[in-house]
Amino acid sequence: MLLRYLSVDMILRLAFFLMIWGACFASVIIQSPLQNQVTHRPTIEFNATSSVNRGFFMINDELVPIRKQTKKLNLPLQMGQNDLVVYVLNDELKIQPNLTQKIQVYRQLNTDGDVSGDEARVLTDLATSHYIYLVKNGDAKMDQPILKKDMFAFLMWFYTDRLPRPLQRHYHDMDTHLNYLSLFERFPNVLPMPELGGFYPNAHVTRREFINLLLLINGSSEQISTSRLVSPTLIIPRSLRHVIPESWRRPLVFVSRRDVLSAYFKLFEYKAPVPSSRLLLDWPGPLSGGGHVPLLSNFNGINASFIQVMDRFKEASYQLGLSVWSRLNDIRLSLGGPLNSRVLDGAVSDVLAVDYGKKTYDQPQMSARVIVVQKGDSIQKIARRYYGDSSKWRRLVDINQLKVRVSTVNGQVLSLVHIEPGQQLRLM
Repeated sequence: MLLRYLSVDMILRLAFFLMIWGACFASVIIQSPLQNQVTHRPTIEFNATSSVNRGFFMINDELVPIRKQTKKLNLPLQMGQNDLVVYVLNDELKIQPNLTQKIQVYRQLNTDGDVSGDEARVLTDLATSHYIYLVKNGDAKMDQPILKKDMFAFLMWFYTDRLPRPLQRHYHDMDTHLNYLSLFERFPNVLPMPELGGFYPNAHVTRREFINLLLLINGSSEQISTSRLVSPTLIIPRSLRHVIPESWRRPLVFVSRRDVLSAYFKLFEYKAPVPSSRLLLDWPGPLSGGGHVPLLSNFNGINASFIQVMDRFKEASYQLGLSVWSRLNDIRLSLGGPLNSRVLDGAVSDVLAVDYGKKTYDQPQMSARVIVVQKGDSIQKIARRYYGDSSKWRRLVDINQLKVRVSTVNGQVLSLVHIEPGQQLRLM
């Protein structure tokens, strides 16, 4: 009923607005990988959902169309920290810089179930960054007595953001452990003076020695007994009672790798990065600058239902615009002429020419999957128009299975592709 009271131009404007509205409010959710996700696998799947079928992801130099269910990719991961850069491109293959995402994924060593995630991260970083391998065949030996050199290596892991400083003393028995020495330079002040010319890197560490080290880290000059006469009961300083277990009674018991790391984590109040929720991207529509909104970590059913409703609403708006436009095209044909635009098979062209009186205004619109060759077009011109680079004409040839004729002109080999005005070409 409403169409009876509207002019054709007003209806065209309404349809154009609906299509732009649907384009601007499309969204994409990156389901996997999550930010700060941890895995021990050599690859990780990339999975995303979208409310519309438009645009592209570019991951590891591979172009992947954005679909309602984007196909999964097995992205290779190196050991340790991985920065996966995900680019978002529009239908014309132009990168949307404000939608670029850097997803950090951590691949840790494959250890047995007795190793916590924080412990595995320390062991992985020491192996990948400092070539200190403490895991063999998945066994980290966390409950075995720790060696002195490993105790200091664990400690220096918490200072890896520091610039290295030269060691104040020379440790002759560490000459064969240069990888350790480069790590020890992060905080050389806590390294003990060599006793009788030796550091004893392969000596085990007692509870008394470990507590004295923790006091040095805290900047305290207080030291528990270092004489040959050892008290039968371990004295735990007040400043370390939140770090040292109350069950420690005997001073000359060896500490384990797990004991050391547990005390360090408490002393430095270390908290590993927590995997965040899925990423929600605003698909780059013609009038939208785009952006991303991280979903809440407690992504409950209400949030999920709300986003699903919004996504359906966005898609319905987009489909309504196409439906109205298609219907208006039929009306205009019945009134005596086609619309002045390039619309094929329900797809909307990248340029919609709307006739307002004598002037023609080119307004941006969603890119077409199918375009029509115009008079004066060449395969190179079309590639430059839609791909931004005339050298990408072979992509059009491959997609449309066009024939390439090779000829020699003035000694130069030329590749010629014959296309005619009115011919339909697919962009994807």
